[in-house]
Amino acid sequence: MKHSLFARLATLGLIFGLVALPWASPRLAAAHDQSSRFLNKESVTIDEPIDDDVYVSGGQVLINKDIGQDLIVFGGTLQISGNIQQDLLAAGGNIAINGAVADDLRVGGGSIVVSGNIGDELLAGGGTVDIAKNVTIGGDVVLGAGMVSISGNISGNAKIGGGEVIINGVIKDGADIRAGKITINGTIEAGAILVAKEIVLGADSRFVGDVRYWNKTGALDIAAHVKDGEAKFDETLQPRDGEPSLAASAAAILMALLWALASSALILLLLVIFLRGFFVHVEARAIKNFWKDLGIGIGFLLVAPIAAIILLVSLVGAPIGLILLAGYIATLYMAEIFASLVMAIWLAERRKAKWSKAMLFLVSFGILVLLNLIQLIPIAGWIATGILIFAVVGSTLVVKWKILKQYM
Repeated sequence: MKHSLFARLATLGLIFGLVALPWASPRLAAAHDQSSRFLNKESVTIDEPIDDDVYVSGGQVLINKDIGQDLIVFGGTLQISGNIQQDLLAAGGNIAINGAVADDLRVGGGSIVVSGNIGDELLAGGGTVDIAKNVTIGGDVVLGAGMVSISGNISGNAKIGGGEVIINGVIKDGADIRAGKITINGTIEAGAILVAKEIVLGADSRFVGDVRYWNKTGALDIAAHVKDGEAKFDETLQPRDGEPSLAASAAAILMALLWALASSALILLLLVIFLRGFFVHVEARAIKNFWKDLGIGIGFLLVAPIAAIILLVSLVGAPIGLILLAGYIATLYMAEIFASLVMAIWLAERRKAKWSKAMLFLVSFGILVLLNLIQLIPIAGWIATGILIFAVVGSTLVVKWKILKQYM
């Protein structure tokens, strides 16, 4: 999925246009119920325990009570004070995780503070990542940020990259830390690799096992801080110019994946809430006219950009050409999402199931992930997904045109 700025703006503009147009079917209006576990508002507060999976997006999100299963949350400011009984996936601007997470935590954001215990693995990337004092993380940790501070205890292995890394707590299963500056005031057991322009060892720093390190000023007096091992200055660890650390690369990938996930989830959310009825009609159209609409979709793929360019070079047609080009880019950007939602509606119709919006969203998102996995298969995967996606694009264009004609 492509995420250029222009594509995002065009996408949001198209969604706004879709919502604003009076083309929603009666089935859409009737299906406007909101699941308590699927929330999207400017401000979301959960003050009652929910013994289920919960999916939340909003400008400000406050989770004050326990969540019985997984929590997936996106927003500007996130404060999670309740305990999460399974996994937590979070992306946002400022994130404070005060409650315990029983299983894995995956989080990306501008500022991340973890004050609650994590049962298993932690993967985090952001501007700053702070693991507070007395926090226990039961599994491995991969962190990447401009500033990383660890004052708690990590039971597993740690891979950390950043501008500055401060270790005041305990890492029990070894650590690979690469940063601009590393400050150690805590304990690293089972061996350590330290790579930084500057390494600072506090009076309370302690290593158990071998330590391999590199810093710009050369060998350091680390031996006095090492138990049951030896310290070795290793010139082979010197990073090449521009070479990212493993943790920083992992964090960058995490941020990209979370952004893609958040973007797709937000678009699916809007489509399910506001345009479910419209896509019910698209699904019905696609079932009856699949191959015909595939031709329309491919024709749109080939003809629309040519028409937009012709219009753009003419003074009179330039505004129409710009609108057509924006719509074309937005349609391509959202084509997989359209297809995923239509497939989910088809699956519900086939099973004669009356899914809630939350369930429809989950199935749609699962299909979206599946489509992207299938596209990893060269040629066959591209052809299979392309046929489905452009048939749905064709059906969407036909249904949209028929509805718009009623208001002309």
